Amino acid sequence: MKRLILGLALAFAASPSAGFFGRSAPVDWETVKALYAEQKYTEALPALKSLAPSNPDAKRMLAFMLARGLGGEHDPDKGAALYRELADAGDPEAMWELASFYTEFGYLKNDPEKRLSLITGAAEKGLVKAQLELAEMYAYGSGEKDGPARDAEKGLSWYRRAAESGDAGAMGRLTDFYFNHGKPLDAKLAAYWAARYAEAARSENDIRVSARALGFFYRSGTGVRADDREAFKWSRIAAAHGDAGYAAKSLEELRRKLSFAQIEAAEKAAKDWKPGQKVVLLDPPPPKRAVSPPPPAPTRSALAAPLAPKFSRPENSNAYALVVGIEEYKNAPEAAFASRDAEAMCAYLRAMGFPERNIVRLAGADASLSGLLSYLEEWLPNNIGPESRLFVYFSGHGAPDAKTGEPYLVPWDGKLAYLKTTALPLSRFYKDLNALGAKSVVVALDACFSGSGARSALQPGTRPLVVARVELAAPKAELAVLASSSSGEVSLTNQEAGHGLFTFHLLMALDAAFAAGGETDAGGVFDRLAPGVSDAARRGNGEQTPRFWGTRELPLR
Repeated sequence: MKRLILGLALAFAASPSAGFFGRSAPVDWETVKALYAEQKYTEALPALKSLAPSNPDAKRMLAFMLARGLGGEHDPDKGAALYRELADAGDPEAMWELASFYTEFGYLKNDPEKRLSLITGAAEKGLVKAQLELAEMYAYGSGEKDGPARDAEKGLSWYRRAAESGDAGAMGRLTDFYFNHGKPLDAKLAAYWAARYAEAARSENDIRVSARALGFFYRSGTGVRADDREAFKWSRIAAAHGDAGYAAKSLEELRRKLSFAQIEAAEKAAKDWKPGQKVVLLDPPPPKRAVSPPPPAPTRSALAAPLAPKFSRPENSNAYALVVGIEEYKNAPEAAFASRDAEAMCAYLRAMGFPERNIVRLAGADASLSGLLSYLEEWLPNNIGPESRLFVYFSGHGAPDAKTGEPYLVPWDGKLAYLKTTALPLSRFYKDLNALGAKSVVVALDACFSGSGARSALQPGTRPLVVARVELAAPKAELAVLASSSSGEVSLTNQEAGHGLFTFHLLMALDAAFAAGGETDAGGVFDRLAPGVSDAARRGNGEQTPRFWGTRELPLR
């Protein structure tokens, strides 16, 4: 009967004389909502037109469909007008949707000030996703010329407001901010909010991520008293909810440290834990206690000079190198020491016999997306021949697509919210290098794709403490890749030396290999550097395991 009534209403509302909204008709609202939820937009459209004048929810649905051309009618102007009516009446969801119309890729003229005003209005009315968007914009920068200036305190304030509303995802973002980006870095508050995150978690993803964070904090003693049994418990919970990476590796190592009885007790505690259960930290801090900042990192002027090679090899006229080091980004956080990494890498390449004329170094605006593609897809193909040996080095940010996990290299002008159009997919990077037809290509990447840490970034609005594992595409034959970390890990820096941790040990490995006359192929050098990176990371309570793909026997020069 409902379908019959709806059919009559649709026919009446769609008649030519009915106008845009159609005439009033006895349309069943629950049925219309069901059609909309099932994405049967063509059937729902006439009924929504009939209901929209008196039903704000129907008006919001209709605006959404018209703006996107769903249901066979594409009218962004009308969609915007409907959203504006709702926004003027104080509807936070409409404010949020309308804000997207004022972006660079929106339906209306790009207007960062108008967009900020709408998002702020929605956030003030308690819309959590708007509060998180504001937090991201202030904490990390909007990436827009006329957008709001970075303001860590404002960012933190909005993160806290969203988290204190009880939203689990917001608690995860606040945990990450305190752990990775807070000023000062506040490990105790990171642990506190990780515990609240675990209490609020209900979805598989939230349970997995919060448990993984607590396992890490207890294993490393970050913000809590180190406790291997608690680390085992939380790692076991994370593994039970789908973490086959970090948690599984953590459990393997903890089994070697704990007794059988301790493991049995931790297994039982993990099995007995239920979502919503109170989480009591060992030595928890009051949530608002001020914490002294860590000792400051060495200033740039106090850092030692970049590493310099201790060897020299004859020039090889067929050796070419592309070196990219992006430290200061236009629209993203700084990648610490990337410029020094690239400077040192160029010095080592010259010592390895790469002619100065064959080395291209890109930094700053020269390392924009167009600049990278100019050298990858024009300069290299015009210079590389079948006898050429190519070395490619990248130090800067990697970023995963928040929805698909696809890894990207972030150029100087990359926008984290628009990776597909402003960043370089790693798959395309490999494809370009494979297509050169060189005798050999060796790639060294001091970037990671976890979304966290010093050499990775993530799109605004999607910044969990630890994101899903990113599987990097493997290269083809005659191409070797030395990557700074494994999937899901962060790439760390050596603060004292002023280099990326991976780059520091890569340069040390080159010194050892060339100066001693030892292995100078890609696999041999990797075998020298990998243990040093992992050991140094563990000494700092971190995890970083370099990876190798491709042909091990490829020479470096």
